[in-house]
Amino acid sequence: MLTELFNEEIGDETFIYDFADDSLKMFRLIGAVYKKFGIGLGIMELTEIQTVKDLRDVIVNHLSRERQIKTTEIPKNSSFKTSIQEAYLLGRQQEFFGNRNMSRFYIELEHTLNLEKAESSIRRLVERHPMLRTIYKESEKIILDEQIAQEFHLETVKHESWEIWAENRKKIQSIVNDPGVWPLFSIKNICIADDVNVLAIDMDMLIADGFSLQILFQDFRKFYQGESLADIKSSFEDYLQELEERKNSAKYIEDKEFWLKRAGNFPQSPKLPILNKENTDPNIFKRTETAFSTEEWTKLEDFAKANDVTVSILLLSLYTRTLKRWCEAPDFAVNVTVIDRPLQLPDINEVAGDFTTNVLFDYCHWDYLGLSFKEEFIHNKNKLYTYLDHNYFNGVEVIREIAKKEQNASALMPVVFTSMLFSQKNAVDYDQIRYFITQTSQVYLDCQIY
Repeated sequence: MLTELFNEEIGDETFIYDFADDSLKMFRLIGAVYKKFGIGLGIMELTEIQTVKDLRDVIVNHLSRERQIKTTEIPKNSSFKTSIQEAYLLGRQQEFFGNRNMSRFYIELEHTLNLEKAESSIRRLVERHPMLRTIYKESEKIILDEQIAQEFHLETVKHESWEIWAENRKKIQSIVNDPGVWPLFSIKNICIADDVNVLAIDMDMLIADGFSLQILFQDFRKFYQGESLADIKSSFEDYLQELEERKNSAKYIEDKEFWLKRAGNFPQSPKLPILNKENTDPNIFKRTETAFSTEEWTKLEDFAKANDVTVSILLLSLYTRTLKRWCEAPDFAVNVTVIDRPLQLPDINEVAGDFTTNVLFDYCHWDYLGLSFKEEFIHNKNKLYTYLDHNYFNGVEVIREIAKKEQNASALMPVVFTSMLFSQKNAVDYDQIRYFITQTSQVYLDCQIY
């Protein structure tokens, strides 16, 4: 099972960390164990298991116990959006630093595609993925018929220079789409000076997360090359049903109690120095980035492994250290985004949709007094994994509870950490990217690693 799941040779004495060395792979392993044996391992429990043989012993012990499992029948599709989607919808309606914006991915990819084939391939994507045909009207979600795909046309827009196009790009990024009007995405071919062609892709986060972009790019490439794809066995609606079942579980109640005990004294978001001026322009994010060379990245991975943490944990630790230097208060909390794709749902990693959830991570200065770097990394790892083990009651729900206790309806956590270190190879070559930015409503700082 493990060899097939991770596509590498795995034996009894193989260390778990050798093939499940990041949180996404850990969740994949946890999901596979649940799918095959019906055993719900926690991520902290998994980190305490050394080898595959130890994992087998744990599974045998679980199966040998007598357990009574209560199930609750609930109406199918009783919910039509996740907590994060609710936040996205609310965020585009509320002002934040003097203006509104929507949560979006925007990317420009240089290409030499045949435009007719590209348009046909995009139409097939729309047919394959229901979320590309989804709209939200007030209190309902509508999935349009596959025939709507034929209404997509790949328009070519010509500009004389990159400078002129950059001004038009600003206008695009300031648009707040009506979620009740299809499509909730835009794909155009931008031709600069009759020489360079760029695909400009603007995707509403309501219908796709970062991992979904990888899925869509991979499927597009296969369609463009003339390949056929098998039907996907699960859907985003199945995921929503899974979320509803969680809310009727004993674990949801347990996780809610876990967070309610902390909500009363949970620190606020970092109080960072912000320019004290009224914002009259649209809320458009600016992106500052740096890239590691292959050699540098290998050294970073080796350093993380030597300190018994993942690269994501290592960079989260460095991020909180950096925030600490600029933050007015010694204690603060950041919003950590997490991909939630339950592997008991078949083909769930082929479904496009917004599977984002979040967990709040608090930095309390007294926890770190006297700790070495390694001890700090391990402390952060254990804390984050403990929080993830109690994430049936998610970060959006925790923020709502904090708002109630503080009697502040607009309590926010606008400083974010996002890890997109997926185990799959990137579907887009880095050299193709001419411009890339994400922006999230009610967020002003998002540290992303990918």
